[in-house]
Amino acid sequence: MALPGGSLRLFVLACAVGAALPASPALAQDAAAPRTDAPPIAADRPGLSDPPTVLARGVIQVEIGVTAESGVDATTLVAPQTVLRMGLGRGVEARIGSDGLVSEVHAHVRHTGRADLTAGLKIRLVRERRGELEIAMIPAVSLPAGSAAFSSGAVDPSLTLAWQHTLPAGLQAGGNVAVSASSDGAGRVWQRGLAGSLGRDLVAGWAAFAEVSGTRPAARAGGGAWTVDAGVTRLIGPDLQLDASAGRSVSAGASAWFVSAGIAVRHVPRPRTP
Repeated sequence: MALPGGSLRLFVLACAVGAALPASPALAQDAAAPRTDAPPIAADRPGLSDPPTVLARGVIQVEIGVTAESGVDATTLVAPQTVLRMGLGRGVEARIGSDGLVSEVHAHVRHTGRADLTAGLKIRLVRERRGELEIAMIPAVSLPAGSAAFSSGAVDPSLTLAWQHTLPAGLQAGGNVAVSASSDGAGRVWQRGLAGSLGRDLVAGWAAFAEVSGTRPAARAGGGAWTVDAGVTRLIGPDLQLDASAGRSVSAGASAWFVSAGIAVRHVPRPRTP
């Protein structure tokens, strides 16, 4: 993915800031991840919320997907939805992503263009152990790098608090609490987001999840928007995951169905030999 000069500089700055954060008992436990000790890949996708899992130092992960949505008066195809993640150590990772190209058909007229970029960090606050929650925060900014029809035209900040907890019977609960500022022609709209999910490992590398998420307000003059989705993931070795999901969103009395599929690939550095 080619990055505009300003976006690339911001990503480099984010990496430098994350690397300079002071270590603490909660954040200083990530050394370089030896190939033999790395757990199976844990991706942010699928789903609409982000888990708190932070990449270890030196680990690079790319997550790519495609989403098709069909509503009352429009259909949309978004691809490739891409997130590049890089572990900086000390419980911090840098991340940059975009929805790629957006193609929308409305009233028999098609509009196609680039989506904005998003750059940020994921910072672990609490590592899950002995019944504790695992918690991370995700500060990010949306950068106006997209086409006019699909860009907010402004730098829009957001802050997400992500959590997860292992329950009995192999269940995994998680969720997000978020606040963001989205720009439109009349200025900024401050939005609040809430999400909750429940997942479980199945057999032979398969896992399943269900999720509910909402945003309020969905638009300047609108009420809340809620989405229900579910899906499956399949591990293909420790560093590759495939996924598929589907859901329904409801906003201001209108609903839309969507389906999504994607892949996550991870590179873990091997330990240096003497």
